[in-house]
Amino acid sequence: MEKLNIKIFQVNRLAFTAAKKEYIICILLYLLVSGNVFLNLYYSEYNMNLAYDLLNRKITFANSAIGIAGFTIGMICFSILNTIKKYIENKLILKFSYNIEYNLDEQLSKISWEYFETHDINLKIHETRTKGLDSMKSILRNSLYYISIIPLIFIYLYYLFRIYWIFVLVYFILFFLFNKKAQSLYKILGELWENTKEKSQKQEYLFKLTGDMTEHQEYKFYRMYHYISNKWDQEFENEYKITSGIYRKTEILNKLASVLYNIPRILILLVTMYEVAVGKLDVGIIIAINSVLTSITNMIMQIQENIQDDIVNSYFVRIYNEILGFITSEDRIKVENTDIVFRNITYSYPQSNVFALKNINLTIKKGEKIFIVGTNGSGKTTFTNLILSLIQNYEGILMTPSLKKISVITQEFLEYQGTVRDNILLNNKNISDPEIWEILKKVGLYDYIYGLPDKLNTFLGHLENGIQLSKGQWQKIAMARLLAKKDASIWILDEPTAHLDPLSEIEVYNLVKNLAGDRTVIFISHRLGFSKDADRVIVFDKGRIVEEGTHDALIQNTTSYYSKLYLGQLEWYI
Repeated sequence: MEKLNIKIFQVNRLAFTAAKKEYIICILLYLLVSGNVFLNLYYSEYNMNLAYDLLNRKITFANSAIGIAGFTIGMICFSILNTIKKYIENKLILKFSYNIEYNLDEQLSKISWEYFETHDINLKIHETRTKGLDSMKSILRNSLYYISIIPLIFIYLYYLFRIYWIFVLVYFILFFLFNKKAQSLYKILGELWENTKEKSQKQEYLFKLTGDMTEHQEYKFYRMYHYISNKWDQEFENEYKITSGIYRKTEILNKLASVLYNIPRILILLVTMYEVAVGKLDVGIIIAINSVLTSITNMIMQIQENIQDDIVNSYFVRIYNEILGFITSEDRIKVENTDIVFRNITYSYPQSNVFALKNINLTIKKGEKIFIVGTNGSGKTTFTNLILSLIQNYEGILMTPSLKKISVITQEFLEYQGTVRDNILLNNKNISDPEIWEILKKVGLYDYIYGLPDKLNTFLGHLENGIQLSKGQWQKIAMARLLAKKDASIWILDEPTAHLDPLSEIEVYNLVKNLAGDRTVIFISHRLGFSKDADRVIVFDKGRIVEEGTHDALIQNTTSYYSKLYLGQLEWYI
């Protein structure tokens, strides 16, 4: 329970930081609106007594109308307060949501790429992005509810003490006994919910296969419905067994609570009716006490339900804080240099016992054109990720220029849902529209984009009724992004022609060769068209550099991996 209190405090501190004014006003309004309960209780007792007195002709109708008018005015005032409360609460939730998502996105943009390579952490990131915000909003709303209970406790105690103080003790004793028992069960429920998380993620993945355009193509072609559906059924069945057990235990718990709370309620009502019968209390108190007992039962049940939700949701607060505490890419001290220098660099991924890179010693001079080749999993992409500061926990010394001086096309380039202009510029503001058109000419997209009605303002992707490009056209957009970073002194191109036709591939080779100038170029590809124009060819195998030299020098060694690969590809075209 202590840890839960800490998580609730953390959420409220985040809310206060996000919207100080709205948070304070919201608390005050919650406290004020709670007075509506007293108004209803008071007038339920008043109206019952009023009806009894009218029946016995103890008062006139004119006198009773004054009381009803006062009640009506009070209800209107509380209704206005409640409307204002909802408005302020919505503003608080909006600012809170923005702050949570902004902090999370900012942190995820800075953390090391290695975190995404670890299964457990990747799962936590997925859970936080999909469920974290809703969970923290739930805790915040429950916190506001807990605050509103404070005046209600005094209101209910006032009415209970009008009967007999011993019943107040009965309620509190039962509450604390049940709460202690409930917490142990809720802890078990929280642990059971955690077992469903991985299965839920698998379900979401399998379910979305039919709705993603790229994946649907292969899904449909291979008639994968029954295969995927059976896997989805299996994951659903596994989760169903766990969740149904959780729901069953929850219902049993709630029913037990209902029985416990109704026992003292019946006793109090019997005592109240006796007090009325002997003339110690007015008849209206029966209605008021019945309402109080109903409200107390509902309140305690609501508290238990909220605590149950808070225990489950506190998990997401914990992993949210854990993610915000991850080491960012900037935290590793790296020596900046005009050259790229690897000294005894060794690295293995978090969940692998195999070295992705082993004892890499390499210097790439400023202005050199380097061609990197190797089989899948040989370490090529890991090598570039180190240069891009995406990987932190390596051994050895790494010296590179500042990231601001690097422009890159990654192997899995993104297809941003935005305009043509936005896709090329991204965060680059130092380029004009005429320069963008020149770049589009260089990458072979000028005629196509110019022919579109909105030209550079054309939205790409499925949002806002945008248009969808072919994979090759998207790759040219990625190439345009590389060229748009004019002050870059290093170009890294990881499989930049994978989705291009042969003629477009040659155009990219010529483009890089003609425009690179004195820039350092690192070209990674399985296709060796650029290798003849490179100053050096570096061959990776099993995380090591196994061959290094010019194209002409390596091709002369007929037993080398590079020679065999080059001659093998040459045969495709002869």
